[in-house]
Amino acid sequence: MSMLGGSRALFTGVDDSSHLRSIVMRVKAVELLQFFKQRFTYTQLSRITGLSVTVLSRYAKGHVLPSEERAVQLSRRLLQRFPLREILADMIEMDGGYVDITPVLEDNCILDLVASAAITWLLGKRVTKVLTAEADGIPLAMAISHVWRTPVVVAKKRPEVAWWKPHSVSFVRDGQLEMLYVRRQSLTKKDSVLIVDDLMRSGLTQEALIRLCRGVKAKVAGVFVIAVIGEAWRDRIPEDVAVRYMLKINAGG
Repeated sequence: MSMLGGSRALFTGVDDSSHLRSIVMRVKAVELLQFFKQRFTYTQLSRITGLSVTVLSRYAKGHVLPSEERAVQLSRRLLQRFPLREILADMIEMDGGYVDITPVLEDNCILDLVASAAITWLLGKRVTKVLTAEADGIPLAMAISHVWRTPVVVAKKRPEVAWWKPHSVSFVRDGQLEMLYVRRQSLTKKDSVLIVDDLMRSGLTQEALIRLCRGVKAKVAGVFVIAVIGEAWRDRIPEDVAVRYMLKINAGG
């Protein structure tokens, strides 16, 4: 994954201020450097980036921001050496059939990079809402929403008392009926919705959210998840709905 393309795409259509975009890009490059500094020495990072230990230290400690050109160079070289998919695979913990994606969800820097990949994929598409089911999909939904400047809608397992006639959808998981609810005003036929989640295994939740959107005549712009497990989900997601994931995990773990 090239951060050069991703960085430019990350801010396209988000804000008209080129100065603001430049500052945010430079800050994100420093955050990425700080992430890798937790895992590598300055000497190792110097060999990877071609920048001196002194310069890298000043960036990582927040003493100075790199120029926009230097920020793009720094981010690109780090991600060329350590592609995002490899980083995710290293961070996600697996034990047999159990998958723990918590380390990814707790790292804002990595979530920003995943959000950047989502935004790059979304370019040219209309998205007015980011939809997820509680609770593990919320950090990614918020990261994407922050960049795209789009409201987040969280489908809850129980409606709030104050909600008047919420939209709802039902599905069966392991023989048990489950329900998801969203506030009536949160989704309308005028919306184009990106459905996001951390993991997709059976596709039950995502398929339910697709039905929820279509039940109110909202358009589904696509489904974006950090990782998919196995292939069972393919049988549930309609063929006309685009799916993008960062990592594929074998069903056996």
